[in-house]
Amino acid sequence: MKPGFNFSIWSVIMETLTLHARQRKLLYILNYKHGIMTGKELSSQLGVSERTIRSDIAEINRLMKAYGTQINSLHGKGYCLEVADRLAFHHLFLEKENLQTKEDRIRYLILKLISENDWYDLGLLEDEMFISRTTLENDMKAVKNRFSDRKPHLALLRRGTHVKLEEDEIKKRNILIRLYCENWDYDSRDGIILKEDLINHEMLNQIRLVLKDVLRKYRIDLDDFGLIYMILAVAVSYSRVQSGFGIGSKMGGRTLGLSASGRPETEALLLASSGISAEAVRQIFEQLRQTWDLEPDVSEQRWITGILKQLCTQNFTDTKRGAVLEHTSATCEILVEQLLQELNAEYLLDFRLDDSFCKDMLLHVQALMNGMISVQLQSKHLTDKLRLQHPYLSCVAQYLCERLEQICELELGLEEENYLLPLLISGQKHDLEQKRGRGIQVAVASHMNSSLTGYFIGRLREVYGGRIDIKGPFPIYDRQRIDRAEPALVLTTAQMDAFRRFDVPVITVSPLIEAEDQKRINEHLKRIEDDLLYQKLSARQEAGLRELEWQRIDEKPDISELLSVLTNHIKASRGLELNPVADSYRHVVLKNNVVFFYIELGRDADLSMDGAICKNTFSWGHNRNLRGAILAVLPDKKQLGRVLVLAEELSDFEAISLR
Repeated sequence: MKPGFNFSIWSVIMETLTLHARQRKLLYILNYKHGIMTGKELSSQLGVSERTIRSDIAEINRLMKAYGTQINSLHGKGYCLEVADRLAFHHLFLEKENLQTKEDRIRYLILKLISENDWYDLGLLEDEMFISRTTLENDMKAVKNRFSDRKPHLALLRRGTHVKLEEDEIKKRNILIRLYCENWDYDSRDGIILKEDLINHEMLNQIRLVLKDVLRKYRIDLDDFGLIYMILAVAVSYSRVQSGFGIGSKMGGRTLGLSASGRPETEALLLASSGISAEAVRQIFEQLRQTWDLEPDVSEQRWITGILKQLCTQNFTDTKRGAVLEHTSATCEILVEQLLQELNAEYLLDFRLDDSFCKDMLLHVQALMNGMISVQLQSKHLTDKLRLQHPYLSCVAQYLCERLEQICELELGLEEENYLLPLLISGQKHDLEQKRGRGIQVAVASHMNSSLTGYFIGRLREVYGGRIDIKGPFPIYDRQRIDRAEPALVLTTAQMDAFRRFDVPVITVSPLIEAEDQKRINEHLKRIEDDLLYQKLSARQEAGLRELEWQRIDEKPDISELLSVLTNHIKASRGLELNPVADSYRHVVLKNNVVFFYIELGRDADLSMDGAICKNTFSWGHNRNLRGAILAVLPDKKQLGRVLVLAEELSDFEAISLR
């Protein structure tokens, strides 16, 4: 039995259903949220007002009620998606019915050109896609930029008004798998959203069952992405063979990966060294052959074997760097070492002795070099929150992403930054633990009886664990013993600062360590940790930044007007000419809804910071409800961490309004 599924019934049922691009994106975001999103969060991600969000939701619910999809409003919490019929939901995203955004059209074009494998008339494409020649030409340039000028370097050929893709089956398949991975629905057994006639839920389910059985038999462990990648690779192999585009002899001598020695690994070498992977793939094809009555060429098995071997490498669990190096290429080792040195030199982030970070980066760079990139768009709402919590590391992720784009010759962008950010957060946490040693030294002075004091100490250990190293308890009158402990912070149950003066912060707290106590303790611990992590500024530099003078803007501005105000003030006060165009600067959004712009002007530049506060909130791109902007001039990136800490502190608008 050959797999297949007729979607024409859904085309008939839903032919009158039209959702515009923003409404489909709203559904897409909620589907990947796995929970509740507020109107404000949706407004920020889609770049429209909350009123527009409410209007879109009402329209979606009206149109989709008959098809089992509704966006439920939970009073005081937000919105969540309820999908009773996944098949109908997936139909909304089929490329043939929805070519309203540029991304939709690019996907349609690449799929069309891959499926045709011959010269295709641009006039026919115009008619099929209902777009102008100008729009089509711009879309073709985007296809060339994404797939020809960068890896996989699949050439887009042109002859007059006809176009075709270079005849390279391996590159075409890699592109197909990437597109399908980007459109995988983790909440559905059907899995894929971007369906074709030959790739559908029935086929994918058959492959999934066979793969799980064989992988279990051979004790091959893959993560969710690895399993999905394998399912799609086998599905692409089958569909391409069915369409007459088998690999055949086209793989002879082709490079599938990089060996541990750094030499190109041809298919013959790969198959000989794969062992269990090759046998597992043989079993997979044997079981599917019986199901589908299909006899694929041995080259198909070799191609899938190469993919499985690379996926096994990506799932390598040993955290020791030496063990990982045996499974990755010498080229990747050199590249990662270079990146680690750059992070240390540019940002003072030294991860060179962090085996976990090095392992993750080695495996990730190997995946990038082999085109096996884990794309999980459903994690975006999580990384958006991480960006607000870690603005400095967000800037580092942007830099690291740009370097990987250059090194690997890939177009990566925000998805790659979102992947790198959690790695950087974990790396910085490890770095902080090394610098903190046994913990930040905290002296505890208590006038309570031994029972309550013991509870106080236990509560601190429960809440803060290894983050602090507790000294004491000390009686509140014994100043000398407290001083000998050399604490960075003193916690006391009495108002000691009324009669004892210390060179370090003193906080009076309840032995219960209640929420307000934790807030104050955390603020002080963070300041101490910031001192450990970031380069200190001179007293003159910090004093100058703290004198930040906010320019007040009464009208609702756009971002260029804000930057004009800031650059004009810098010119008037310091005689420095700066470009008022946003693209001239790197930027990050701070948790106080302030856009922080920064630029490096070299060691001779004076460190400075100017700000503008707006009476009315404004929008910029997908950022909503912004309240102001800061423009910082830096000699180099080494000051960036400390400057961002000060920027967040100084952009407390409640405090500003009281001045």
